[in-house]
Amino acid sequence: MANAGIGAAGTFVRVSDADPEMLRYLAERGIAPGARFEVLERQPFDGPLFVRFGDDVHVLGGSLAAASPGTRGTFVRISDSDPEMLRYLAGRGIAPGARFEVVDRQPFDGPLFVRFGDAVHVLGGALARAMRVEDTA
Repeated sequence: MANAGIGAAGTFVRVSDADPEMLRYLAERGIAPGARFEVLERQPFDGPLFVRFGDDVHVLGGSLAAASPGTRGTFVRISDSDPEMLRYLAGRGIAPGARFEVVDRQPFDGPLFVRFGDAVHVLGGALARAMRVEDTA
């Protein structure tokens, strides 16, 4: 599905065992192998993939940096292999599976103000680009 173009349709077969966050995300939403899908939209530059499963549209795999104020979702992984980013987030109580809301974003690749739980965190552009998020549109 990751390489499918807009309008592509098919049957969901499986998710790599190497991506446990995606497995959990799909299982929580009742999406199992055999489900029919259609790719509705693909955003450029690390943006998300909009996919219809049945009557529901899901937003898969986008970067937090592409999110607008008001966007709510789930942080699923860090795309960068730099473990320091994960340690930095963990030190602030942010881990894969955490729900978020984008409160504000500054222009010109400025920071994002993102609520995780009761706290609003200021995240720089490089970190936000490395964070992968998902949600239901």
